[in-house]
Amino acid sequence: QAAGLTILSVCADEDEESAVEAVGRRSAGEHPLYVDETGLATHRFQVQALPSYVLLDAHGRIIATRTGAIGCSPEQMLKLLNEVK
Repeated sequence: QAAGLTILSVCADEDEESAVEAVGRRSAGEHPLYVDETGLATHRFQVQALPSYVLLDAHGRIIATRTGAIGCSPEQMLKLLNEVK
């Protein structure tokens, strides 16, 4: 979390152990991981494909969505954030 930004990984297609292993390889623990085994987040944020990226405002409203492997490097996330400014 920095400057009012919080990043959270939500894994919707794996159990907790598999998700921690898979996400851990990609993001090396850069941000918290939530495993959505019940599908609640997937439904709430209208996820149709994986991976999906959902940007929320401070009130939890969706302000942007992207689908596909844009990656999760700081540079790629910054580019996405700048697109929705």
